[in-house]
Amino acid sequence: MQRLRSILASPPEVTPVTLEDAKRRVRRIEDDDNDEIEMLIAAVVSHLEGVDGILGRALITQDWTDTFDGFPRSDRLDLRLAPVQSIVSIGYIDANGAEATLSPSKFKLHSDASGCFVRLSSKAAWPATDDRDDAVKVTYRAGYGDAPADVPAAIRLAILDLVAHRFGNRGAILVGVSAVEIPRSVAADLAPYKRPHF
Repeated sequence: MQRLRSILASPPEVTPVTLEDAKRRVRRIEDDDNDEIEMLIAAVVSHLEGVDGILGRALITQDWTDTFDGFPRSDRLDLRLAPVQSIVSIGYIDANGAEATLSPSKFKLHSDASGCFVRLSSKAAWPATDDRDDAVKVTYRAGYGDAPADVPAAIRLAILDLVAHRFGNRGAILVGVSAVEIPRSVAADLAPYKRPHF
């Protein structure tokens, strides 16, 4: 079994930090820079979260679909992101080529140090699937919660620090001038949340 892709099915409705929080961090009261600050928030958040982010996590509630070429040989099906709030559905193409949905009574959501996964209930078995790349689709709800306050404070603080750093260092890079380092506190704040082997 191989995971072929992970797709954002339903994006979060808010960002982990507000524009007002970011404006305070960069010490801007006026609204002239709002668009740029919002773009910086979006860029920093996308650097941290989702399947392309360095944390391997979803921050604010969002739905993802992981696509596999079949069910695993073991009773464990690993999901790409953490934390996972719930499984929305597990759909598959059966051996006859028909679409089907796995009954929620046949699996449970679990997590351990490596991440979140679906495990078969006792005495259940994965159904046979058609031989195709998109044989199994697991849609799940991930993230810490619906509001910025649900995201761990250290992650929110790192986002604000990165936004402020990028806002304060917007000029062109000059040859022969040393680059401004990203604050070390950002790495320290994010370290506990980086998932191993992501």
